[in-house]
Amino acid sequence: MGSQIGALIGDVYNCAGYRIQMVLAEVFSMGMKAGVEPPKQCTLVHRRYDRFLPNKYAPPRFALKLGHKDMRLATELCRELGVQCGLPI
Repeated sequence: MGSQIGALIGDVYNCAGYRIQMVLAEVFSMGMKAGVEPPKQCTLVHRRYDRFLPNKYAPPRFALKLGHKDMRLATELCRELGVQCGLPI
């Protein structure tokens, strides 16, 4: 039971992080369409939300697979529990 709860908490935490990254991608796109250059947006976002933007980036292959797995598990859990969360998977 304890390891299941730990895995669930990990999936929930990762799901939240991926959602934040999705929102940031959308607002960056909006900013670019409004004429704000990406470097300026990065400076502003880093000042305010530094904890969501790491300074080190690894090749995306593993992270994307892990992210997809976590989002899939989260959506399955939402369906099982009858929670409407609007996850795009």
